[in-house]
Amino acid sequence: MRTITLLLILLFSTFSLQAQNTVSAESIIEQIDAGEAISIENATIRGILDLTAVKNQQTDYSNDYGNGYSIRSYIVQPIRFVNCRFEGKVLGYVNIDKETGEPVFNANNWMNNRTILRNVDFGEAVLFENCTFEKDVNFKYTTFNENASFAGSKFEKDTGFKYTEFDEDADFSRVVFDDKVTFKYTEFDEAVSFASALFEEEATFKYTEFSRDTDMSRAVFKDDASFKYVEFPSEMKMEGTDWGPDPDFKYAKIGKRDFRG
Repeated sequence: MRTITLLLILLFSTFSLQAQNTVSAESIIEQIDAGEAISIENATIRGILDLTAVKNQQTDYSNDYGNGYSIRSYIVQPIRFVNCRFEGKVLGYVNIDKETGEPVFNANNWMNNRTILRNVDFGEAVLFENCTFEKDVNFKYTTFNENASFAGSKFEKDTGFKYTEFDEDADFSRVVFDDKVTFKYTEFDEAVSFASALFEEEATFKYTEFSRDTDMSRAVFKDDASFKYVEFPSEMKMEGTDWGPDPDFKYAKIGKRDFRG
């Protein structure tokens, strides 16, 4: 009888540990809506983490495209994930069909006033360190007002930081992008690091704005990489950088000098 009791205790303890290491994306949104800081380590996040779905929102009718409008979602507390695995998509940008309420992926629908664009403004530090993203990650039009770190993380599917603004330091050191990634029109206002980052597929940095304190040392680009129209700071670190088989530096500059490789 004692052996059975000990076995039951052991099984219950194992189940409890597993339950503690699994967090639903929905519960994270509920915590944000409750005003709680998010700090999660060594956990699996299940479901789509749609950060645009938080309740703290403001509608913006001022845009340059058609009659569409956008909804800005505000997250005012720190966000921290360490050693976490995200099984579903992580979204800071979503287009929602006005009739069905479902996400759509045709930008023309927004310009034709068929969808509502939702994106996120982070008021405090955001940290996704040593995490694995199994599905798409999209932070298009997102604003990071404080430090943002994705250091040591792995992105297994398409990743988007198009039109994203980093007002403070941004850390992408040791990041692995297994699929396509875009930083097109992205603004890095302060220090940014891609040191030892690995780009397995196409990487787009067209029109990206880098700060004076930019580190791309030992970054490796294994596929096409576009840096068209980029003005790199003359102080940029790029020791040991592998720019890939056919990088595109058309109209790119280092400081005021044309880029020479």
